[in-house]
Amino acid sequence: MLRLRTRVLPTRPVLHVKAFTDRALSSSVSTADKRAFCVEGELTKLPPGTIPAVGVEAQVSHSFSLQDTRAFALLSGDNNPLHVDAEFALEHAAESKPVVQGLLSASLFATIFGRTVPGAVYVKQDLRWRAPLLVGELVVARIRVVRVRKRFVECETTCTKSDGGVVVVDGHATLLLPPPANQQAIPS
Repeated sequence: MLRLRTRVLPTRPVLHVKAFTDRALSSSVSTADKRAFCVEGELTKLPPGTIPAVGVEAQVSHSFSLQDTRAFALLSGDNNPLHVDAEFALEHAAESKPVVQGLLSASLFATIFGRTVPGAVYVKQDLRWRAPLLVGELVVARIRVVRVRKRFVECETTCTKSDGGVVVVDGHATLLLPPPANQQAIPS
């Protein structure tokens, strides 16, 4: 059974998960020390309801901790020891640290979209994993608008390691923008 300890900040209608426990695994994970995500780029400067132009970009940098991979394992059921056990990762994959789950690293694209285009529906994503991302490595997730058709926005998505630019995962995503009353295109 999964138990969540939460708190709601009165100034914002957001649920903050502080810690959770999976009794079956006798494991508890705290998220109280996690820093907020800071999305940067031209897409963050567009007024709400604006259709982004081709070429507009946004990015976020993040490093995942062992707590993050364990939390994701508890929430998703992906308990592969490659992601949560350093000794196993070293012995079976010749990696010095656990490998971040692929979908956890790709979740940074949703972070960017959710923070820059509120209300958009994430309708499609194709991904290709190209290299492992290890716990503690800094990764930069970037999206770039490549095509706009009415309210559909297609983006290139890429996560690269900040030290050397090795591509971890890349692909394409499609968003369906919400129908605001006065949507207008802004040039890049």
